[in-house]
Amino acid sequence: MAEALEQTRVRAVERMLADGRIPGDFCHGDDPTMADICLVAQIFVAEKFGADLSGLANVNRVHGNCMAHPAFHDTAPGKQPDNPDNQ
Repeated sequence: MAEALEQTRVRAVERMLADGRIPGDFCHGDDPTMADICLVAQIFVAEKFGADLSGLANVNRVHGNCMAHPAFHDTAPGKQPDNPDNQ
């Protein structure tokens, strides 16, 4: 159930990004915004529940751009000292 819900949410973002009304490297242009913070968090949850994100070209492009940005890269969940995977 959680996987299907996450796929539905992320696919809605894909549709918004695919309309091409706002070009740029991020959700709303060439600089990260709150929308990108939310997208990165949503992708983290979707991946945690095993959602298939392979067909989401725009979401994956924006997510990749976010994760290449130091503000996102340096604060990724896997880099946090209290992450259970780091214990």
